Amino acid sequence: MQDFLYSITGFINFYWKLLQLNPVKLRKPSPILAKDFIGADGSNLPAALARMKAEDLYVIKDISREINNLLPSITAIDVEEDIRSDQYVLISISQDGRKFSSRVLSEGTLRVLALLVFKLDIQHKGVLCFEEPENGIHPFRLENLSTLLRELATDFENEEEQDIPLRQIIINTHSPVLVGNFLKNHALECNILYATLFSKVDPQKKQALRFTKMIPVQPVQSLFDFGDITEQEQKITLSEVQKYLQTKDFDRDLLS
Repeated sequence: MQDFLYSITGFINFYWKLLQLNPVKLRKPSPILAKDFIGADGSNLPAALARMKAEDLYVIKDISREINNLLPSITAIDVEEDIRSDQYVLISISQDGRKFSSRVLSEGTLRVLALLVFKLDIQHKGVLCFEEPENGIHPFRLENLSTLLRELATDFENEEEQDIPLRQIIINTHSPVLVGNFLKNHALECNILYATLFSKVDPQKKQALRFTKMIPVQPVQSLFDFGDITEQEQKITLSEVQKYLQTKDFDRDLLS
């Protein structure tokens, strides 16, 4: 049994990445000999970009285009080798052509850049777990962010992705705007779960127990079987999510 648990733990550690992106780590240059994959804390971002650039020169243009779509103040991203310091340095270029190192980039910008690197890195595989991806992103840009997050997972209907390693992403969010955009644009491609508290009376101890249930809320047939969710719980959850989305003036028929 112990060997089995060790093997499961090893599998999770290899294929699951629990992102806790640290802005201090994201801003740091990477030593030339550093690992060329982004760490769960965001370390080695410049080294990962340098490897990707060596593999495909056009990937930098793709990253620049996509980050400009999300953050228009940035027109380009590049990575340069600082020979004197023996390290890679991340560079951003603004609308007026000025260059800035990663040390002056905002936390939100760095988080988006890390996600783009995961998306466009042909060697990335496995499961990403990411908390509150909306942090640091303007609400008007959250629709584009929802598309980026969707594209971090394998699309089994896209023939061009058949040769790409399998990918999945799990996020949690408190943003009604982000949830609304997923329901509007990607309801058929993902599962959205609503965490809510329930109470149940223990007949033996004669006391109420409170527990959390994750209930599917998308208005289409789920890809998975949630057989332990009652129809009444589903109706209550849909009602709660409607109220939640209306806090940001979403269409009240979005879930109907």
